[in-house]
Amino acid sequence: MSPAIPQSQISEAKLEANRQNAQKSTGPRTEEGKKRSRINATRHGLTGQFHAFSHEDKIAFDEHCTNLMADYKPATYREKLLAMSIAEDMWRLNRARALENNIFAIGMSGSIGDATDVDSAEGHAAACQARVWLADGRNIQLLSVYETRIRRNIEKNDKQLKELQTERKATHDKALHEEILLAKLAISEGTAYLYCEEECPTYPGESTPGATTRGHGFEFSTDQITRLARRELRLEQATSRQNTVKKAA
Repeated sequence: MSPAIPQSQISEAKLEANRQNAQKSTGPRTEEGKKRSRINATRHGLTGQFHAFSHEDKIAFDEHCTNLMADYKPATYREKLLAMSIAEDMWRLNRARALENNIFAIGMSGSIGDATDVDSAEGHAAACQARVWLADGRNIQLLSVYETRIRRNIEKNDKQLKELQTERKATHDKALHEEILLAKLAISEGTAYLYCEEECPTYPGESTPGATTRGHGFEFSTDQITRLARRELRLEQATSRQNTVKKAA
């Protein structure tokens, strides 16, 4: 293996390699290629902010966000914002990892790779990676700090999102339980149950703060509550009959 290259020589060699590579790589040449590589600004449907992406990146980013939103299943505006923040931070985290790989790839295929003389391909790769670290270690370390901050943001938003969803589910379950109790009472008294039609504020965090909706702010219906109430009554009857049989035995 050749001796280590001094820092000043590496910098000069990298500069010359960049000049040569710039002459070889001129980007897309056809009109179709130029269109596909063009950066386009699109307005985000949820946040209203503009994002600049290439055609391919926009497709990948949209698919990435759609899959994350499907995993988290946000229901309110605040939940959707948190889920989108997590999706965007995960995109940044993946990009940071790709940048690190690309830093090593550029170094190994440029002047460092040319100046490293090792018999085996594995040894050559290992030696080149070490030299890339010596030459670009500061940038790689900064990238690591960047990744750490992104992970912290993801963890913070993930925790807050789960807390909001847990609170919403508890409120939903309580409201549903109360309506079922009212429906069971109506059935036992031989009267018709009708879901409360009065308007009340929506659940905190909904996309239209201050708006009104029926009942508890959740989309219940008379038929839905009645079915659940009758089912619970049948289950109670079945349990009572089973206990009576056990006592008789």
